[in-house]
Amino acid sequence: MKNILISSYFPLGCTGYGTQVYHLVKYFNNIKNINVTVLCWDLTLPNRYEPYLHSDIIQSCPNIQIDNNKEILDVKYFSRKDRKDYWKNIIFRAKQIKADTIIVFQDIICFEHFTIEKFCPILLWYPVHNIPLTKNELLQLKNFDKIYSISMYGCAVLKYHEIESIYIPHVASEIFYDDKKNKKLLRSNFGLDDNDFICLMVARNSEPDDRKAFMENITAFSHFLNIHSNAKLILHSHKYGIANGINLIEIINNLKIDKYVIFSDQTKLNNLEFSSIYLRNLYTISDVLLSASKLEGFGVPIIEAQICNTPVITTNCTAMSENTFIGICTESYKPGVKVNNDNIDYISSSIPSIKNITQAIQDIYNNKYKHEKVENRFYYKSNLFNLFDI
Repeated sequence: MKNILISSYFPLGCTGYGTQVYHLVKYFNNIKNINVTVLCWDLTLPNRYEPYLHSDIIQSCPNIQIDNNKEILDVKYFSRKDRKDYWKNIIFRAKQIKADTIIVFQDIICFEHFTIEKFCPILLWYPVHNIPLTKNELLQLKNFDKIYSISMYGCAVLKYHEIESIYIPHVASEIFYDDKKNKKLLRSNFGLDDNDFICLMVARNSEPDDRKAFMENITAFSHFLNIHSNAKLILHSHKYGIANGINLIEIINNLKIDKYVIFSDQTKLNNLEFSSIYLRNLYTISDVLLSASKLEGFGVPIIEAQICNTPVITTNCTAMSENTFIGICTESYKPGVKVNNDNIDYISSSIPSIKNITQAIQDIYNNKYKHEKVENRFYYKSNLFNLFDI
């Protein structure tokens, strides 16, 4: 019997990381003689020695937000005391369950310096965001026996630093599919006119540097609105940001477009009550997803939208370049550093172009965009997880 410890996020929650862990655990559940335990850095239940079962979590925290579209997994859970001492907690729990393999799937930029007593292989499924990697990231990478990247861009960045990696991308849930035949009905349920041209943004608003480029995307929408008064913008995001996020209301008011902007219910958003089906319906009713970010380690909404046959607008940098199949990948206003892998150039963090985003919205309005088949590597059934060497 093999014991695997995964350090990441709660797999039955409504987060992007959690969804990936859910599919990974589901994959391991289908393999005999494997026990899985997840150390959840977003699970704030009382920190105790014994692991939690699903029934314990429901009983101890009845208000915890669980995605009801996900099956209950054969897995045990550890909560975290606070967001520090990452390695100390990971190694402690790994020893406790006598782990044969540790898989880390999270950012490592904040991991502490720690002398690791190696007693089993430690694998990293790594969301590479930018180049060059920080000194602490490079230091932490030495602790892993094998590194997997969630994007080909990530592989290129690691190669730039002379670090070997294997590509295992994020996977998309079967919940997402082309449901455009119900677009008109779903729009009526949302109180939207069938003749409206709907732009959508699905983005976590929690970073002070506006990584998601809300300013550029919303401004581009306002320019498009000057030509097409039937346009509307749905923002599935926090109005005022969480933590150190962006004040979107201020941007909207300055542009004088508040009558054309619709926010998802903020209380439900704060409580993580929106299901994957709700997101699928948002993609389905929309004509375009505005996702021309400054950088993306992967970009889950980009893939989900395209699987729902909704074109996307992205920026030609980081992982967005490789993951744009239906829509337009715009050239940036200020491109970042260029790295090469297998004779393909990848560009690091860049400043999106308002002008190019505006033109891209117009082109999609006129049905002038590429429409390629979304590659099947993003589907869970593709069994990419068998590349994990456990």
